[in-house]
Amino acid sequence: MAQNGAFSSRHRRFIEWKASPKASRDPRTQEQLAKKLGVGKRTLTRWSKLPEVKEAIRDRVRELLGDALPELYAVLEAEALTGSFSHLKMAFEMLGEYVEKHELEATHVVGLPEDYIAAIERGHAKESDSETD
Repeated sequence: MAQNGAFSSRHRRFIEWKASPKASRDPRTQEQLAKKLGVGKRTLTRWSKLPEVKEAIRDRVRELLGDALPELYAVLEAEALTGSFSHLKMAFEMLGEYVEKHELEATHVVGLPEDYIAAIERGHAKESDSETD
């Protein structure tokens, strides 16, 4: 396999093939690729399970997606402008304009004065108001 991060030409061809969208893979199947590379189908299955190969495939996919980033942003923008909630949410999240709000209900608080707890419940307390550490 890879020694010092260097893959053989067969490994690089397999990684490139796995990182490609299925619709554009040439050859179309893993079995056909195995024949083309002169290895068994099981060999490619075994390679696909190796951590260093998985990492190389992920790195290549990220690289390919990075090349398409302007187009991906354009699609996101176009869909958001049509009113698609999921695309609007994603765009706002990416821009830091939307943060999902979570509410937490405390049933028991230890170590805080009762008047401070009451102020928190009314939404009037500040961190500096508490004298407890």
